[in-house]
Amino acid sequence: MAPPQPSSAPSRLPLQFCAALGLAGALLVAPRWAHIDDVDAQLYQVVARHMVDDSDWFNLRYLGDVMPRFREHLPFGLWPYAAAITFAGDGAVWIPGLIFSIATLIVLAWVAKRMRGWLAALVALTILGCTESFFLYGARPRLDPALIFFSLAATAPWLLNSRRRSAYGVSAALAAMAVLIKGPFGVAPLCAVAAARAILDRRPGPLLAGAATAAGACLPLALFLLVDLQVGDGSWWHGYGQNQLLDSAMGARRDGSSAWLFPVASVLQRFWPGLPLVALGLFEAARRGWRRGATSDDDTAGSDPRKLLALSSLLLLGALCVPGRKVWNHTLVAYPMLALLAASALDPHLRKLRDRVPGPLRLALLPTLAGCAWILAFTGIGRHLVPPPCVASQEFQSHFDPLPAGASVLVVAPTPSWATLASLAAERRLEGRPSEQLPPADEARGVALALVSDASPVGVPPHWRLLGSARGWRLLQPVDDTQ
Repeated sequence: MAPPQPSSAPSRLPLQFCAALGLAGALLVAPRWAHIDDVDAQLYQVVARHMVDDSDWFNLRYLGDVMPRFREHLPFGLWPYAAAITFAGDGAVWIPGLIFSIATLIVLAWVAKRMRGWLAALVALTILGCTESFFLYGARPRLDPALIFFSLAATAPWLLNSRRRSAYGVSAALAAMAVLIKGPFGVAPLCAVAAARAILDRRPGPLLAGAATAAGACLPLALFLLVDLQVGDGSWWHGYGQNQLLDSAMGARRDGSSAWLFPVASVLQRFWPGLPLVALGLFEAARRGWRRGATSDDDTAGSDPRKLLALSSLLLLGALCVPGRKVWNHTLVAYPMLALLAASALDPHLRKLRDRVPGPLRLALLPTLAGCAWILAFTGIGRHLVPPPCVASQEFQSHFDPLPAGASVLVVAPTPSWATLASLAAERRLEGRPSEQLPPADEARGVALALVSDASPVGVPPHWRLLGSARGWRLLQPVDDTQ
């Protein structure tokens, strides 16, 4: 491994690092000043809220008519959000995601600094921090922020070619946390780097060690599911192990995409502004050759991280193409690797350019960008980064505000409107009930309101009153003739 290049101005590096981290932090928090409707985030918020309300952090539930026994994901990834609600209330539910995202950037910069030096660390941090799919979702109650952090931290010893056994024990523990959050995606980066090292070094040792570490990381998940099957009620074994893991791997689930190259297409669409630099890294790695010592005596996988990062990225994207069911956010585990590859590709060119840029300009660039980003964040630019607020919080707000928590609302649509159900539950604590038809008013006892999609061929039946229409939805209220 090439030693980090010394900087001509080491005293300025902490300022630049803090500025780059400040820029990323401003982008992460900018959406917090906007109304955010996010199906996954709001679903997890409701489940975490119920964990606190029920004082039960293992028996998860969503809504009375929608996943009353929630087994889509293990509880461990939701524990940080339940803890935030416990100690600081519902309004703090986004803070754990922000902490994990900031921690990811710090670990990424540390790895890049060890591999290529401080300049590469600043570039890697800035690239990932400015990637929309990272900062837009990084401070929300989703599983992805913690997954990205633990999977990247678990990969660090392999990227840095550590020789210490304790480092691989820590790697296994971190990877186990990632697996408990989101299954096999937690060990995919680790396996990709271990396989890349074995290929480039032409020896099986890294591959065998990586396989052993990955197996150890999966052991806690396997034990949890087996204990649930043998001692518990088997709901996690069947609901998560079979209906989530197995069905997703086999493509039996209908949600998501079944296209083989969907992860690659997702990266091509979303990994900006770093994508051109990733292409540069792949080109340079291919030009130098993939075999050990292909171009010079010291041009090995250890001394030139571009080869290792390029091959690891390709193997990781290939692994993400294997499951039958694919979702865009599953590719987020590849983003740190791609950011490292992009920074490694740009690093030598920036070193040549650095001496041509006046010192004051170099010193002021990142702090100026960070300051501008924070000003824009406080002025509400985040409202332009997210979709318009849901109709229940705008056009129909006056009808929803009087409803008490727990009130029942019908959501009528040809297929369940998960976004509407999630927003009603997270924002207003309402019990959304999906339905394909609007029942007669006398059969809808206890229903306060009904949101009817314009895509549903439902008119206004007797004993229902139309309250308004907006953006593809109609709001109806049952009429009580006895009053």
